[in-house]
Amino acid sequence: MIPIITERLFLEEFSEKDLEDFVTQGNDRTIHEHSFYIPYPLDKDGAKRILDEAKPDLMNGRRIFLSIKLKENKEFVGIIELYGINNSSGKAKIGFWLGKNYRKKGYASEATKALLNYSFNSLKINKIIGKALINNESSKNLMKKLGFRNVGELHEDFILDGKKVDLSLWELLKKDFKQ
Repeated sequence: MIPIITERLFLEEFSEKDLEDFVTQGNDRTIHEHSFYIPYPLDKDGAKRILDEAKPDLMNGRRIFLSIKLKENKEFVGIIELYGINNSSGKAKIGFWLGKNYRKKGYASEATKALLNYSFNSLKINKIIGKALINNESSKNLMKKLGFRNVGELHEDFILDGKKVDLSLWELLKKDFKQ
């Protein structure tokens, strides 16, 4: 099922050929502030380290790490991933980010909906969990739009730039997903 193709996007497994684009789009303070793993500044070594750290989970099926590309020209626009995949419990977590020039165009919504569809129907996942920093209104609005239910806040759950930050916790059950 991968690559996943939507009306405007092409989602494929992230590979080393995407590293330069990853650095170009991911070297953004906002991405650092709203993601849980992208350092700022981001260089090629940092991007390679992220990929290397993901490899064990990719190899054993606990993670799907996809490049989001425009379908028309395969231009790299961001990343979407399913991680913490637990087939026995039917749960997984989702995360995504887009480069600055690709936001507010509906790409995150389109990519997330496609990965949710794949997760629920092909992987037989029953529950997807999303987390967003409390001040990340774009991610929270996207999850709400896609049918996720806010289940609360995780106080001082993550350390960002040496400070403890709060997260908003969301969940979506397969039965509540509107394709």
